Amino acid sequence: MSAFKIRQVKKEIRTLGLASKRTGSEDEFLVVGVVFRGNHWLDGVMRTTASKADITHRSVEMITASRHHPQIRAILIHGDLLLDGITIDPCSLSRETMRPVIALNFKGEPRSDDPDRKVYALDKEVEGTPSYSIGLESRIADEILRVASRDSDLPEALRVAELLLSAYTECTNISFKNDSTG
Repeated sequence: MSAFKIRQVKKEIRTLGLASKRTGSEDEFLVVGVVFRGNHWLDGVMRTTASKADITHRSVEMITASRHHPQIRAILIHGDLLLDGITIDPCSLSRETMRPVIALNFKGEPRSDDPDRKVYALDKEVEGTPSYSIGLESRIADEILRVASRDSDLPEALRVAELLLSAYTECTNISFKNDSTG
């Protein structure tokens, strides 16, 4: 039995996509979260920083403090969007946010000691790497991924989180000249 009951996956289900990257500082990591309604509307953006490569605790704090937390039905993470050696524990993330987690392209099968948060292997593989669902049966997780994605295999919440993370990184690398000739 799964811990989370989703009887019907509606076309406007709210998902949260997480992406993270090391900032310019050696010991600071930026975490970006994007809430999307189905694959249609951006509902919200959240961010935080972590001082160590394991971003689980800071991500939990960011999500649970957000006004979007009550509406989020699933959290999406993707192995390729956790850059620079960053790690996250999907089972702890699920337990502490009280939301199911769908981990795409995740290296190493997540382990859960909680009987209410079983780990299910999904049919979906990304570049030969398996995907998992924590606390949500495979067929429901697959349906959420279908509803949350448009043209690509990447759900919109994750796609936009990656775009925002890239934009932030590019903006922080831009240096503006002080033009005092005018």
